[in-house]
Amino acid sequence: MPPKKSYLAQLLGTGTKVRILEHLFLDPTPVSTHALSKKISNSIGPVYEQVDQLIALGVLKEVGKKITPDESYPFHDDIMSIVTSTTQYMDIRTLLDRVDSLFGDGYYITGYLAARQNGQPVDHDQDSALIAILHPRPRYSRFLSALSAVAPADVLWYAVNTIPVDITRQDIYGATIWIASTERGLIDCILHHDCSTYVVALLLLQNFMENTMDLSKLLMIAEGCGVGEIPVILLSEFSRIAGNIPIPFEKLNVKEARAKMPDPELSALIDASEKAYNTLMGG
Repeated sequence: MPPKKSYLAQLLGTGTKVRILEHLFLDPTPVSTHALSKKISNSIGPVYEQVDQLIALGVLKEVGKKITPDESYPFHDDIMSIVTSTTQYMDIRTLLDRVDSLFGDGYYITGYLAARQNGQPVDHDQDSALIAILHPRPRYSRFLSALSAVAPADVLWYAVNTIPVDITRQDIYGATIWIASTERGLIDCILHHDCSTYVVALLLLQNFMENTMDLSKLLMIAEGCGVGEIPVILLSEFSRIAGNIPIPFEKLNVKEARAKMPDPELSALIDASEKAYNTLMGG
């Protein structure tokens, strides 16, 4: 005879059960088991099986051919409390706090969060966290996978061998973290696809116009990362469109940058720069 499961294992022992409880306790509207399987994106067979187990335990009840939580279940309020509190637990601040606690001085946040630290870009927002990890250990991937699975943001990470000198301690979303400079954040957006080319163009123009970016530093980082032509082309396009943006062209080799760029990518950069200019300047 196989060993008996504990009551807790029987109640919460599968991911399917957890998703069933999360859905029904957050929205107790009676629903058929078939419809429930679609709402939680789960195969119908396992959902029928787990629902029957939860009915047997008294957690759920049948109302006609539909199911809903049974409020007479002795631990109904406890499950409701667990479901609602854990659903709300992991916000961006908590995610960043956990990253800082886990990795100490061996990480930094870059990409979109770093590029927008001087102000939210006009007409755009996104929830993402790009994390550079210094000399990652095998268990770090498990840490980050666990956070990524519950975080309210797209979590990406990659390994680095050194921490750049422009990494500073800053408060972002109420969390105190190690974060890259605006310039490095912009370039890492490009390198690691943390946001679209349009958003890169929008952030670049906004930081340039508000004088919250060191252009020489941006170009140096971009060149060192092998993407020096991208900010050069975007900046030259902003100047062409506006006709009056004081771009210091002595720092830009526009002809050389365009020659390096394949036609489809060049066209995409031109389109992104036009859209970003129109968004920011109201054109």
